Amino acid sequence: MIYHLVVISVLSLTVCTGCAPSALARARPIGVEKMLSQTVGEFELRGNMELQDICRKLAIACGEERYAADWWDHEETPATPLKSTRLKGETFETVLDAIVARHPGYRWKNYGMVIVLEPIKSPRTSPLHNKIQKFELRNKPIYTAIREAAKVAGVKDVGEISQSLGSPAMEESASRNYGRHIDINLKHSTLHEVLCAIVGAHRSSYWVYLHAEVGEAPDPDFVSFAAY
Repeated sequence: MIYHLVVISVLSLTVCTGCAPSALARARPIGVEKMLSQTVGEFELRGNMELQDICRKLAIACGEERYAADWWDHEETPATPLKSTRLKGETFETVLDAIVARHPGYRWKNYGMVIVLEPIKSPRTSPLHNKIQKFELRNKPIYTAIREAAKVAGVKDVGEISQSLGSPAMEESASRNYGRHIDINLKHSTLHEVLCAIVGAHRSSYWVYLHAEVGEAPDPDFVSFAAY
């Protein structure tokens, strides 16, 4: 089945936990309110895959903009186990707030039914915020869409999310079945908006953008994805 999407601009809505309930009710579309009020059941917050895990559990499209150092600081290995937090019977919104509480300097926002964890202060010079004059694909799987979007924005390092973040390689993913093929037609949009549009069209998927380390020989910025 092919899902069609034509987007000229992506609208964003900041969800603030300190707002009065009446203000939130007026600000949120019905679909967003329904999504955020879903009951999660049992869920454990742990490591650097928390948002992907909860989005996978609820089949919600999500994204994550992170500084590489922050990401690896939350990587769990047998030698460096991390503290976990168990939640039970909470809403999706409560889980999002709990994730943010574990990552100082970050917030979550809704971008057209795509939930994104992002730094409060994002580097505006990043390729993630570069404008793409036109991006159009027809009947393509998500790995092709993500790869092409990153290429147009000037990001060379692209891979599929796994526990090792980036393995298997994108080329090895071509034979995998990622379900929905999508059509994308965007103009004057940032890479951030394109990524949100792609996972929003696919629905059961997720993107990650890691800002490069700062140093004498920094790693390049990295874009990754997962479909579930």
